[in-house]
Amino acid sequence: MLLFCRRIRGPASANYIAETNRTDGRSQKLPNRDFEEIGIPARRYIQANPCYRVILIDDLEGISEVEAIATFNRYRKALDMGLGKHKGLASVHFLVNMLEAYFFADSDALNLALNLDPPVDFDNGDVETIKHPKNKLKEIFPAYRETEHPGLVLDLLDLDVVLSNPDYCASLRTCVKWIVHRIETYADGEYLKKLDFEGRFHLTTGKLYDVSANQLTGEYQVL
Repeated sequence: MLLFCRRIRGPASANYIAETNRTDGRSQKLPNRDFEEIGIPARRYIQANPCYRVILIDDLEGISEVEAIATFNRYRKALDMGLGKHKGLASVHFLVNMLEAYFFADSDALNLALNLDPPVDFDNGDVETIKHPKNKLKEIFPAYRETEHPGLVLDLLDLDVVLSNPDYCASLRTCVKWIVHRIETYADGEYLKKLDFEGRFHLTTGKLYDVSANQLTGEYQVL
């Protein structure tokens, strides 16, 4: 299974933009920017191979819960427009509040990737509650650069460690659970038991993110 991840920025717009450019003068409805940047690429990606799946990822930096719901609905509508009856092959998830937050959930990975000296040991509770993870990271590693260092940390980040507490990282767990459910469609049952995704990531007992968790069912509802 392949995943197509895309971050979209910019203001929301209506589902269609009305343009009067027909020779008979009548208004013609053209797809909006969201449909063009999300719906169409998603459709093409899945059409290329029925085993492909789409995940649209954004971060929640600086927005409220109400704004998060609105953003989720905006992205879902664009995907639904593009995929139609195949909309269940795509999902929307959020990094809370941004990618760097999860670095603090695995101190060993962060220390090793950034060669911190002396090494630091974080006890941040739920890292998805850190308001400004990037600023916090720059406090301990002023040389941090988005274009250089995230990949170094991600190469070492242990998802088992990040999701080890069932009460933490609800949004990330929701994304992982969606992926695992798609893997279960194809993978051998005995093989999945050996991987023990449920136990390692607390997919059944752990906290999930309400905004995106409705996609885990066959018939999700736009909030």
